[in-house]
Amino acid sequence: MKAASQADRTFDTTNKWEDCKRLCRAPRVVLDCGANRGQAARNLREAYPHARLFCFEPVSSVIPHLEPVARELNAEIVEAAVSNRTGTAEINLTESHESNSLLGFLADNNPLEKYHRVRGTEQVRTWRLDDWCAQAGVAPAEVDVIKLDVQGAELMALDGATQILAHVRVVMLEVAFVPYYAACPLDTDVHAYMRARGFTRRHLYAAPMPEIWADAIYTPSAF
Repeated sequence: MKAASQADRTFDTTNKWEDCKRLCRAPRVVLDCGANRGQAARNLREAYPHARLFCFEPVSSVIPHLEPVARELNAEIVEAAVSNRTGTAEINLTESHESNSLLGFLADNNPLEKYHRVRGTEQVRTWRLDDWCAQAGVAPAEVDVIKLDVQGAELMALDGATQILAHVRVVMLEVAFVPYYAACPLDTDVHAYMRARGFTRRHLYAAPMPEIWADAIYTPSAF
C-alpha cells in the first residue's frame, strides 16, 4: 500500500470498493454519511454483506428515493446531516440533488456552479457522530468504516467524530483540489487534519472531473 505525501496527486487505478474491503475485511458497523439515494450504500453492502450499515441523509425530498434502497440492502436510515455539533442547521438545496450542502454557495470562480446553485433551503437535523453513537447505542469502537461525501463539510463531520477516529479502520472521503463551496476545505487541509490525528492516505481515486475533486482512503498509520 502506498502512502501519499501532502502534495501527491497520483491517482490509483484500482477499484476503491475492493480496496476498502481489503483494508477492512469484516467491519461491525459502517457509516455511509451523505448517502443521497443509496449509490454508495450498494457498493458498501456488496463489500460488507454482514456489517450493520447506517445511511445518513438529511434532505427530506431525497429520503423517499433512499428508503427502497435501504430496505433492499437491510440498511438503517438516519435522517440527519453529520456535523461538528448536534442540533439543527440550514442546508442549501442545490440544482443537483447530489450537491446539497451545509456550506454556502461559492459565487466567484465556482467550477461546479451549474450544479451547486441554490434553489432553496431546509432546516435539518444534525448529529455529531460521537453523540449519535451514544444515542443509538453504538459503541464508537464498533465503527470500523466511515464513508463521507458531505459536499465540503468533511472536516466538520470529522470534528464531531473524535471518539470514532480513535478506533476506525477506514475513512473514505471526498477531497477538493479547488474551492467549490464557500469556505470549502481543500485536499491539503483534509490531509493535514488526518495526518495530525495519526492517519495515512492509502489511496487517491480520480473523479469524473479529476482536476476539481477526488476520493481518498485513509487508515490509521499504525495499520
